Amino acid sequence: MKTQAFFAKYGGIWYHTAKNARMRGNGVKVLMSGKKAAWTACLVWMGVIFTMSAMPGDVSGAQSGSITKLVLNVITTVTGMRADGAVRYSVEFLLRKGAHMAEYAVLLLLYRRALRLSGAKYPGVAAFAMCIGYAATDEYHQSFVPGRGPAVAD
Repeated sequence: MKTQAFFAKYGGIWYHTAKNARMRGNGVKVLMSGKKAAWTACLVWMGVIFTMSAMPGDVSGAQSGSITKLVLNVITTVTGMRADGAVRYSVEFLLRKGAHMAEYAVLLLLYRRALRLSGAKYPGVAAFAMCIGYAATDEYHQSFVPGRGPAVAD
């Protein structure tokens, strides 16, 4: 009840007090229905992935390089050992692939929710297929970005 009162008073990502918003049974006005909001979240996340894929190779490399350096500093501080080239490569590889997997895991969950709300019979399977399709188009998109290229391994 307190959460509903908060959103009714201050608004939020899914709530709005506009005149044309429809009313919920509890008196809170809603800007979008669950299904529409779920598909909007999918499109927004796809835009985030597209934006990150549009970064030139040097910018993307510098971004992951700074995160790698931070993780290596933590490893050195915790273990007291200096990270050599093989450790550096492994950490960077794991960070880059982990970030890729995480961004598509979020997309999978968003697709699955939107498909479930839309009444899909097998939302998990369909969401997985949609993620593979979007990943393929994302790799094709990267072929036009300077310093980057398509890779099936991504």
